[in-house]
Amino acid sequence: MKNKIITLLLLTGTLFCAAGGKLELVPGYEVCSIYLPGCEAETEAELQAVLKYRREGETQWKTAADALVYLPKEKELRGSILELAEGTGYQIQLEYRDRDGKKTLSGQFRTRTPKVPVAKTIVLDEKTPMPMRISRSGSPEGWIRYTMKPGAVLDGGERREFAIFLDKVSHVILEGLTVRGGRRHGINVENCREIQILNCDVSGFGRIGEHRPDLNGMYYNENGKPIDQDAGIRIRNTRAILVERNYVHDPRGTANSWFYAHPAGPNGLNLGNVREAAIRYNDFIGSDLHRWNDASEGAGNGSVTGSAWRDAEITGNNFLFANDDGMELDGGQINARFFRNRSEGIFCGVSLAPCLRGPVWCYRNLFCATGAEFGLSNVGIKNIFGGRANGYGRIYCFNNTIVGLGSGISAFGGNREAGKMLRFVSRRNLVSVTGVLISNALFRENRVDFDHDLLKSVPGFLSVPAFRKLFGQEKNGIADAPLFVDEKHGNYRLRRNSPGDREGIGAFTREDSRELPHRPISLVTSVARLCFRADSAKEWKPQSVTLSVATPGREVPFRIVQNEAFPFLQVSPDEGVVRSDAPVTLTVSIDPEHIRTAMNHSAAFLVRQPDGFSRCVTVYADSRQDRALLAKDRKDAIAPEAVTSLGDNRWQIDFNLKKEFRGYLFGRFSTKTPRKVTLLHNGEKSDRCELRGPAEVRPQPVWRNVGTRNLAANPHFRLAPGRHRFLLTLQKGELLNAALAELPGTFLNSPWEE
Repeated sequence: MKNKIITLLLLTGTLFCAAGGKLELVPGYEVCSIYLPGCEAETEAELQAVLKYRREGETQWKTAADALVYLPKEKELRGSILELAEGTGYQIQLEYRDRDGKKTLSGQFRTRTPKVPVAKTIVLDEKTPMPMRISRSGSPEGWIRYTMKPGAVLDGGERREFAIFLDKVSHVILEGLTVRGGRRHGINVENCREIQILNCDVSGFGRIGEHRPDLNGMYYNENGKPIDQDAGIRIRNTRAILVERNYVHDPRGTANSWFYAHPAGPNGLNLGNVREAAIRYNDFIGSDLHRWNDASEGAGNGSVTGSAWRDAEITGNNFLFANDDGMELDGGQINARFFRNRSEGIFCGVSLAPCLRGPVWCYRNLFCATGAEFGLSNVGIKNIFGGRANGYGRIYCFNNTIVGLGSGISAFGGNREAGKMLRFVSRRNLVSVTGVLISNALFRENRVDFDHDLLKSVPGFLSVPAFRKLFGQEKNGIADAPLFVDEKHGNYRLRRNSPGDREGIGAFTREDSRELPHRPISLVTSVARLCFRADSAKEWKPQSVTLSVATPGREVPFRIVQNEAFPFLQVSPDEGVVRSDAPVTLTVSIDPEHIRTAMNHSAAFLVRQPDGFSRCVTVYADSRQDRALLAKDRKDAIAPEAVTSLGDNRWQIDFNLKKEFRGYLFGRFSTKTPRKVTLLHNGEKSDRCELRGPAEVRPQPVWRNVGTRNLAANPHFRLAPGRHRFLLTLQKGELLNAALAELPGTFLNSPWEE
């Protein structure tokens, strides 16, 4: 067919007629989605396409590498242009060939900017009636902006479902609000479009409930239903929303741990059926006392419209201290982009499952210091989605750093819909973990392409040579240990002599000096993490953090903010001004009066600018070896009458209970004991046959719970007064001691005894 040149003027969300169908461009702030339906090709290999782009005023074209994916089921070519500048014009040129021949389409678009025209500003104060329902829309020519007087707090209380509710409105800005309360949600957005939530401080929301370890360890409301989906910011059925520079923290309740069952509880952010969501530069910070379920949870998971399902742009966020995922993208994931974020202190870094349609990009993220409550940890990047359909969408993972406990990248799981379509592409990722590097099941799918990754070998697990030999993957992969600049203080840049440095592997490269999570500010902290440890909780040596400004001639006012759940953390000074020629030194100390249990206490503080941009420093105060605290924590634990070896890796544990007991069985095991065991209680086989405990590997013996298999519900034992005998069979290893305790933290908060 004769070539056709079609010139298009492309605006956000506008469709234009083209040969074979309609071309659509959907610009974001730093990305742009491309859609071309109606292509005539039965397979992906049949359709060839090249996308080029250039900034307005430039002459050189750039090729958008790995930008386009053809989905034969939908007859649509789609993809993304990444790494764009906001508020900037671009030209594109799309060349493609299908059964109808070769075609060339050209056009232009402009990326979005948060700077919009404001027609009216409404200033709120402490007299504002609460909860507040916003029902008036602005217009593209004049948005309505809500802000507040300095020091005012908008408190929604505990009776109404929300503190602030936006329903069926458009062109509205919430900026600089301090929001407290809401029975379930702080800010609730439904059926809206063109909304901005900027520089807000949201806390004190959500339900508390009753903890039910006799069922599945979840928290239940007054109607006997598990508490879930509560959120600081909840968004449903909404298009074109910007959530930027917000600090969400301290919900009233907490999520249960995977120790009991799948976590349920509060979230910093909750998204369902949201298109064109830009989630940028936010701090979603949980705590030991108020753990997130997910820092950002999806609603409608497993459906096409689950979470931020189309044209999502998630960048520069802190996802801290959750019992499940940093963020769930569990839906269609059509042109979803997750980049330059940090997930820390979390069970899974990010969930890319099930990716029903795709494509999704996950690049230049840092997944570090993994580990949820009780030290439990899973993977940096999760693809598995239970037994349900797993979709056929493509996943691109480039230049991520995954380091810490647990495993690196999971398998898919679910039903197989994709046939022979390529599902997962991995390039230049750095994986240094204590468990499985990459799931073998993922390679067995034969629908993946892994290469040029740096994978630190782990004894007992397959590594790069095996991936090459068994699966034909990682032909240019590097099997070596990365050398970080300062891992202890959270600096995961590679040293100049490190394996992978010259190859540009990992989230930090020589060419890119940006911090993670990325924030477009000149304020810099000397470290990203502080670790305190004391053999006695009364002995904590202060540490320092230096604040500096990278841009000459700049000065930046700041204040220190932290969760209410971190009373043991003290930072001085708590406000000030840092100049490019006058760095400021912060003194960070631990108040021993608030260290009341033996555990590795998790915390963080923000160095926050008036505009809401911040730098975050995580802080860990390790009191696990404080003998006095250990004795206090375990004073109510019940020791056995005897622990007897029966030979053949069989052990007998005898208890004589003076009163009814409700709680859990723990054993102190040698380090090489496998997870799966067999347990009999008073001659009856129990379904409790998995050892649960921290993912961290140490050379000394470790306490673990003898709990339920396969992460199912782990209800506690209910034992009558009298004698009880447990028979435990191990595959290998040794049982050194045993105990009964009502709470899992009794032993799992400090599972090692040095």
